[in-house]
Amino acid sequence: MSRDSEIDNPDDNYDDGRFEHEDSGQDQGVHGDGVSSKGGSILDALKALVSFFTIIKLNVDEEGIRSANKNLYLAPVIGAFIGILALIVTIVAMGMLNYGAGVVIEDVWGDPKIVKGGLGTLFMTALGIVGGAITIASIFIITKFLHFDGLADFGDGMVVSGDKEDHVRALKDTHIGAGGIGLALIVTLLAVALYSGSSLLFATAFIIVGTEIFVKNAMVSAASFGVPGNGMAGDQVRLTNGSSLMKSTLISIVLASVLALILGSMGYIITDVSIFGGRSLLWLILSLILSAVTSIGVGALMARMANKNFGFVNGDVLGATNEIARVAILFMISFAWVISQL
Repeated sequence: MSRDSEIDNPDDNYDDGRFEHEDSGQDQGVHGDGVSSKGGSILDALKALVSFFTIIKLNVDEEGIRSANKNLYLAPVIGAFIGILALIVTIVAMGMLNYGAGVVIEDVWGDPKIVKGGLGTLFMTALGIVGGAITIASIFIITKFLHFDGLADFGDGMVVSGDKEDHVRALKDTHIGAGGIGLALIVTLLAVALYSGSSLLFATAFIIVGTEIFVKNAMVSAASFGVPGNGMAGDQVRLTNGSSLMKSTLISIVLASVLALILGSMGYIITDVSIFGGRSLLWLILSLILSAVTSIGVGALMARMANKNFGFVNGDVLGATNEIARVAILFMISFAWVISQL
């Protein structure tokens, strides 16, 4: 199979792993380069990563693939792109839903304002849950369920009893078992619940886009601490080290900070209320710090579990890291909001 076909069919290659891996110079932990670092430009890497991580298909050559493997630290940029697309879908869908709901309420009760008290709370809660479901569904579709598939496979691989060969066999089995279904269901429902907690537009925008930035940093963290397997993900893990993680974390923080600045400026222009002060600013700062630390921690923990149970970190593990990190980061952003209001 050519490298070009790997980009065309990432699901066939990204979850590739093996029990006996090539010696990268270290058994585990943050590793150095074990293969040739020859590759294309940063633009080639971004192009390949967009084609690989999203439903958008671009013409990617072998140089671009090598560059993407070498420069996985650019993944948070793709996370920002995915988050922006998901945010647009969520805003449009919720705008239509709110308008439609208002029309129905007016037809039934004669006045939308009648929905208040307990009924109003129930109505707004239901809308929030629907909004959370729309957000996570749009992310899954934009990313072609690539990471969700890895999450299910990881769940199967972790719950099976036996030695490493048994864990790897379950990880790579094409049939999804109870462990995979259970883990995927729990993680998805938690994500929907955490997304539905915010009703403020600019806070929601920061949460959606910022979270997607940092979940990609978690993937880089897992790759930097992981033992490489084979396939495309194996090259990514082999070529990702401590320096890559530092670059990725810095990029994530800068992107999230710029996002907060843009959203804050837009909010001030539209509502004449600044978020750059008091509790809102404290929430943003805490969210940035906790998201960065959590993304690194989740990635390192996932890599440690994968190294122990499978003997390597492959595409399934990186995908599972993406999904599990999302829940952890959303929780930390919510926790930051609670702390900022004390």
